Amino acid sequence: MYNVTVNPSAEDLAKATEHELFTYYAAKTSVNPNLEIPSVPPVMDQVLKDTVDKYGDYVAAMAVTDYQGILQNFFVGLVGAKRILEIGSFTGSSAIYFSNALKRNGVKPGPDADGNKPITGLDISEEFTSHARANLDKAGVSDYVNIIVGDARESLTNLIGQTYDIVFIDADKTSYKFYYDTVIKNNMLAKNGLMIVDNTALWGQAHLLQE
Repeated sequence: MYNVTVNPSAEDLAKATEHELFTYYAAKTSVNPNLEIPSVPPVMDQVLKDTVDKYGDYVAAMAVTDYQGILQNFFVGLVGAKRILEIGSFTGSSAIYFSNALKRNGVKPGPDADGNKPITGLDISEEFTSHARANLDKAGVSDYVNIIVGDARESLTNLIGQTYDIVFIDADKTSYKFYYDTVIKNNMLAKNGLMIVDNTALWGQAHLLQE
């Protein structure tokens, strides 16, 4: 079991690890019950369960958990984001959260005048992207997200000239500097934008990337 959602069974809680209990209580205390668009999209329990069932706990750990998604929602509202670039989409959990947050910002689904949807995702895996697109359909947010499949370095370079209010980097750690430098040097982040770089400490093991 990787993720204890905001609606766990007593059995799930009894089997949960310390980290899983942390994610559960962090999410539970962050949920705002008064929102018209819920803090945690209803489909997320199933999305995360399907990801664990398909890929196992270790790979599923790449998915954004509920408390992380709620924090992302907060950041989207904080900067009034309308366009988001996501480097690393996996099975779509973070894109679903971002879509929810854009709805709260009044952003409409579908392509703009230039043909761009509000969220652009980059991922190298056809398999992950297939699952992500299916999950976006289940969540009813497919019209918010376009995922480009391929080497994210090449895909990002092809997007130079575009500007985003939030850039979320959650992909291969050894390419983080390339992604960061490309975004900053080419003014791809809006003036009042925000870059979120996931897992930079790599559970305290970032130094092992050099080995």
